[in-house]
Amino acid sequence: MTGPKPESAANANKPAGDEPGALAGVTRITLHTRQAQRLFKGRRKGEFYKNGEPKPPIPGVYGFGNLAKQLQTGSMAGDPYADWHFVRIDTEFAEIETDYDALERKLDDLLGNATGFDVALHLSKKPATEEVSFFSPYSFKACHIVLQADRLMTKLLGANHYALVKRSYTEKTQNEIFARVRRLFAIPAKYRFTGTTRADFLPQPNARAQRAIEAHGAVPEAILLRSVEPAYGNWRSADGASEKTEDDQGDAQEDAADANDPSSDDGAASIAAAE
Repeated sequence: MTGPKPESAANANKPAGDEPGALAGVTRITLHTRQAQRLFKGRRKGEFYKNGEPKPPIPGVYGFGNLAKQLQTGSMAGDPYADWHFVRIDTEFAEIETDYDALERKLDDLLGNATGFDVALHLSKKPATEEVSFFSPYSFKACHIVLQADRLMTKLLGANHYALVKRSYTEKTQNEIFARVRRLFAIPAKYRFTGTTRADFLPQPNARAQRAIEAHGAVPEAILLRSVEPAYGNWRSADGASEKTEDDQGDAQEDAADANDPSSDDGAASIAAAE
């Protein structure tokens, strides 16, 4: 007569469904301006101008995140064009932050030197709170940009309210703030999976690489050699050198694959409310 199986043996036979899934960050952000909330939500299909013409959809933070996940899938498959798009996004992140910082210093100087006024920062009496849940650091970085735009808008509108800047300057600057974010959010939409890996390009491009170059341009050498990589990437590509063990690399790719599963879409529970 056999006794009960040891606990360790029973655990070994448990289905893989009991294993932890991909990590996700959940937090809340607070927005004080309608302008920044529009940047966060974007514009979905199905909206129309007064003349009946359809308005083009504009990706918000979640739309950007979903597009960036397609880039991540390409990067994990070893497509250097996906990494090139991520590096373009990194560059745009850095340039926007530099320009926004300069504008914020200018507005702070105006508000801090309003002769005879004790100027208070314009904040909403009823700010909007948005719950955000992302698998990708790129989605959180996009949130940082929107929050910075929101802070700029409160100061810009405050400066206009106190007659420190003209309406024409306010409108022009607001449009520039909007345009920078929307250009950023549109970058991943330009990506097309090529099916190439670095092995197709190095040491010399093969026929598949040549077709990709003709269609999409030549990938910079720094990206092919991995001297420049996605700044916020937390995954490993199929052809990437890594200090991790093979098992660790496989686990990282499984986590990223979970993040690309439509059933666990970036903040799927929040998209309906957020877009």
